[in-house]
Amino acid sequence: MTGPGRGSDAVRPTASFLSLRPGERWRAAAALAASVSAELAGIGLLATSAWLIATASHRPPILTLTMAIVGVRFFALTRAGARYAERMAGHDLALTVVGRVRRDAFARLEPLVPGRWPGTRRGDLLTRFVSDLDGIQELTVRAALPLASAACSAVVVTAVVAVLDPPAGMVVAAGMVVALVGLPAAAAWGGARESAGNGARRNERNALLVELADGAGELVALGADAGILDRLDRLEAEAAAGDRWRTWVAGGVEAGGTVLVGAVTAGTVAASVGSFDRGTLPGTTVAVVALLALSATAAVTAVALPFADVPLLAARLGRALQLLASPRSSPPTEVAASPVGADHPGLVPDVVFRQVTVDDADGRRPALDHVDLVIPAGRHVAVVGRSGAGKTTLGHALLGFVDLAGGAVDLGTDGSAPVPVPGVVAWAPSDVHVFRTTLRANLRLAAPDASDADLVAALGDAGLRTWYQGLPDGLDTELGPAGAAFPGSPRRWLSGGERRRLGIARALVSGRPVVVLDEPTAHLDRTTATELRKSVLRTAGQRTVLWITHPDDSGGDDDLADFDDVVTLGRGRVTGETAPSWV
Repeated sequence: MTGPGRGSDAVRPTASFLSLRPGERWRAAAALAASVSAELAGIGLLATSAWLIATASHRPPILTLTMAIVGVRFFALTRAGARYAERMAGHDLALTVVGRVRRDAFARLEPLVPGRWPGTRRGDLLTRFVSDLDGIQELTVRAALPLASAACSAVVVTAVVAVLDPPAGMVVAAGMVVALVGLPAAAAWGGARESAGNGARRNERNALLVELADGAGELVALGADAGILDRLDRLEAEAAAGDRWRTWVAGGVEAGGTVLVGAVTAGTVAASVGSFDRGTLPGTTVAVVALLALSATAAVTAVALPFADVPLLAARLGRALQLLASPRSSPPTEVAASPVGADHPGLVPDVVFRQVTVDDADGRRPALDHVDLVIPAGRHVAVVGRSGAGKTTLGHALLGFVDLAGGAVDLGTDGSAPVPVPGVVAWAPSDVHVFRTTLRANLRLAAPDASDADLVAALGDAGLRTWYQGLPDGLDTELGPAGAAFPGSPRRWLSGGERRRLGIARALVSGRPVVVLDEPTAHLDRTTATELRKSVLRTAGQRTVLWITHPDDSGGDDDLADFDDVVTLGRGRVTGETAPSWV
């Protein structure tokens, strides 16, 4: 893993994520064509109906009205079909873009797990990644596509009116400019007042809700829940005030649109009546021109209202795309292909830390400070030290979970073409996540092709044989992530120790040549810890093992004779090797 130089892998401008791909451009063209067709069919329906009614009042022969009658039916059916096609194509485009951006975003963010989102809370991260990215759909379906369609329709209608009556065409053209530019700009200006504050409040609220749900037991037990609930109440009150302001903006935009429709219609009627008086415009055409202006202006002004939400949606989308611009000073750890690969599945690489430095989040001192360490292939190494010594950060540096301020981490030394570290290193964290699915699916995350016998053996090696034998449905038992079961829940809820050992079983069943175990025997009694340690090391065999632990007053990990080497860390530095030297 290469080292210094923050921003050396900076992401390109996030706008590139939103640029349409070739297949998406076809969808956009289809959606726009269908939308324009629907708008023009609606306007044509009203104009044809106006001509039909005005002409029928003179009682002409029925054949004179036949084409208009057919036209009314045509425009009515076309409008319904085109509107349906527009909804289908527009949402298909929006969902395709959202899905692609979310997939690209996840691919971008996945290597940054879990240590490269400084200052980002879980609820905020979830909101940005899920609902904020949905702003693409809202902006596409509610704003961009309707505005483009309205602009095309406005050009066509203005041209038609100008051909029929040039003075009326000038009135319609002026009205269209106001409807397409003035009203959306006014709506966006009004909505911008609350956009930034609303997004921040919403993300803080969601972050608080996640923290409240995760820590409900501790908060209630300590009597601290009232403070968080008060903060939520304040955020809700501020959000309600913002909603009221947006309601006023929406009302103002709708009122402005209504006034504009009336003004354009009145101006068009006045102009066309003047042309009628001069004998340049038939009487029936006066009605057609007036209703063309009315229907077109009403359709175009309708697109302004969603623009009150555009600043808010854009702010949310911008917050989501900020994650894609997270600095990556180092790519994920890579390993030489010849020591570990399809041709040599049994070989194990050396693990080499060269002057590895990792900055601490508080900036006071490095979490790792110029660590030089060589772990030969197949060695079982205990990494020990008190809390804050840098043990977990050492494991995260190997996994590529943190940026290096200096130095490098290498797996293998022959300089062959690299392959990603996830195929080489297995990890069992101190806080194991259990997915809401079956025991089999939880274990097969690490080894999709593992047989049931392999899974059961890994559970036994991780000290869960008795636990497994007591499960109602064996490997088909559904698991829950927390230690407390909900009343009536059909899931099997795990204790903290069971979750940790399930993580160890995952790491063992993966078959990967390097295994990193973070405090695997924490909070276990000495007998259980000793049995687990011997079982895991025996099962690991020739694989490299990093056993991260700390001094335990109960003696659970003070017997390190089972390990080939012991590395002691203190204040981010290697303070002792081979023999334990607690700091």
